[in-house]
Amino acid sequence: MGTRLKCEEEIKDNIVIIRLKKKIVDTSVADEFKRLLFGYLSQGKKRYIINFNCVELFDTGCLGVLISLYKEMKGEGRIVLCCVKDTVYQIFRLIHMDTLFKRFKSEEKAFLYLINSG
Repeated sequence: MGTRLKCEEEIKDNIVIIRLKKKIVDTSVADEFKRLLFGYLSQGKKRYIINFNCVELFDTGCLGVLISLYKEMKGEGRIVLCCVKDTVYQIFRLIHMDTLFKRFKSEEKAFLYLINSG
């Protein structure tokens, strides 16, 4: 059916980098996305880069996963986004989550931001 979450994972300088490799990231993969992110949180990881380079659709179910992770970290971590197409980022703007998650044009800029912000 193709409902598995496809991504690459990397930990670099204690920053979790998730490169989403699926065009459609929707509720069909939300549980898997949540297990992935919360698995890293349970290991004490609190800085995340989510790379949207391949994503063409990201729905509110998966956005809810990011919001849940943000709340669970209780202000002690950061989640940043990179390589997000404008059409995908509209969902963040629509529900005013564009102020919660910083957006960067490249993974490198996102990484440098997290390194420099502690």
